[in-house]
Amino acid sequence: MDTGSSLTNLDKFVSGRYAAEAHGSKLTHWLMKPATAETLSLLKKLTTGSNESLISFVEDGLRIAGVPVITSTHVDANTFAWGVDASQLRYVVRKGTTVERFPCVTNDGQWVRAITRVSWGYPNPAGVIRLYDVP
Repeated sequence: MDTGSSLTNLDKFVSGRYAAEAHGSKLTHWLMKPATAETLSLLKKLTTGSNESLISFVEDGLRIAGVPVITSTHVDANTFAWGVDASQLRYVVRKGTTVERFPCVTNDGQWVRAITRVSWGYPNPAGVIRLYDVP
């Protein structure tokens, strides 16, 4: 979902929440860079002379459009936020996983080695919302 070059209000987050619901997801978290969360936290209401923030901190952190925010430095540079439904994320182990046991002669014991490839899986990719600026 294109946000434009900057975020000046929270409309795209509200639209993103409803877009997720239209695709069978109920957003449980927004994932964003700490700098993005700070920028959003500094947004003010649009009344003359107002210094009141659009977002307030709550007991368990920050919420935007009723959805908790998680900050991560691993969000890519072109993305403002990801909206995800935790019930639709899967931890996936790929084929070819092996566990091997072999002797350790120096310690009179056994060594165990596991080789695996893991990732995240999304059974409903349309329910994952990306807020970004289309260049």
